[in-house]
Amino acid sequence: MIRGNYFVDNVTALQDVHSLLTFDERITFILFELILSEHKVYAWSDHKSFIICQPNDIMPIWAWFADDIDENAVECVADIIAARILQDSNIQLNACSQKSREILELACEKSGVDIEKIMDLNAYACKNLIEPEYIGEAGVPIKADRNAMTELITEFVEDAEHQIIPLEEAEGFAVDHLSASHFGSEP
Repeated sequence: MIRGNYFVDNVTALQDVHSLLTFDERITFILFELILSEHKVYAWSDHKSFIICQPNDIMPIWAWFADDIDENAVECVADIIAARILQDSNIQLNACSQKSREILELACEKSGVDIEKIMDLNAYACKNLIEPEYIGEAGVPIKADRNAMTELITEFVEDAEHQIIPLEEAEGFAVDHLSASHFGSEP
């Protein structure tokens, strides 16, 4: 049972994002800005130790927890997340905190659903514009580019598809692409 009413409107939640999160946390949780730009969203906050946002009933939940979140707030957050899980047991949750595991385990205990970590949350930020060192055209990859292509496809799949591609598949992609680029001939 949720202790108190922590449901807030998008404007209040956005004010909490700006006042509670550090600069780096705001980069990590940049989607808070996008989610909260809509008028009809689900948002919860105690204005000091947690912010939870969900654009609608089927989209992923984004949650920020202060590292020093107290036990009462942990219980409240677990109740909120458990209620969302009961609405959709396949819901995806994105959270980044030392307390995330404890909160998720408690929410799952309350909802009767098991959690499965799919992957770590990746966030990238370019705080300063960097001029390109070289400007030109991309060339056709050669055999020496195989490791770079393997790394590129691995990172791309993680970032774009939120999945982890087995190394063998990434290497297979690189080999297949090199073969297709050179029609089977050695560069």
